[in-house]
Amino acid sequence: MFTPIGRILPESLKKSGLTPHVQRARLYETFAALADEALAEPQRGTFRIMQFRQGVLTVACKTAGAARLIKLREAEIIERLRRLGDEPVCRIRVLLAPWR
Repeated sequence: MFTPIGRILPESLKKSGLTPHVQRARLYETFAALADEALAEPQRGTFRIMQFRQGVLTVACKTAGAARLIKLREAEIIERLRRLGDEPVCRIRVLLAPWR
């Protein structure tokens, strides 16, 4: 009688061309959670995801400490992002770019 949304949604996303956008959003959300996990409490949320292109995720950090911690945990974060099975992240490029 009813078709579960889990069966309809993937095909609808594919037809509409939104699949890459949904995958990108999921990548960004997962990275943000992993980066917050890697950072100390006062440094959480001190970064912005700038772009993802050709396997390189570019992130801007407000502080050098946050940039350093993300770079130190890069291999672990990339491994966990690869488990998503979407576009593979090969490298995290960290910029020190304080914004207001």
